Amino acid sequence: MLLASPAPPASTSHYSLLQVAETASPQELRRAFRGLSKLYHPDTTLLPAPEAAALFQLLQQAYAVLSDPELRRRYD
Repeated sequence: MLLASPAPPASTSHYSLLQVAETASPQELRRAFRGLSKLYHPDTTLLPAPEAAALFQLLQQAYAVLSDPELRRRYD
C-alpha cells in the first residue's frame, strides 16, 4: 500500500523530526519512529524516491541518536 504524506518539519531538531517532546520516553521515541518510518519509507510513500530516501535517512539518524542514552545525553 502506497501512502502520501506531507514532509516532516523543516527544523533540524531530532525531536522535531520525530514529532516528540524532549522528555519523550524510549517507548515514545520508538513508536514515533516506527509510525513515521512507515510514512516515509521509499517503498511505502508516493513521494519521489530521492526525496523519500532523504527524509527516511533523516528519521533514521534522529532515532539512532535519541534512542542511545549516551548519544541523547550529548545531543541534549
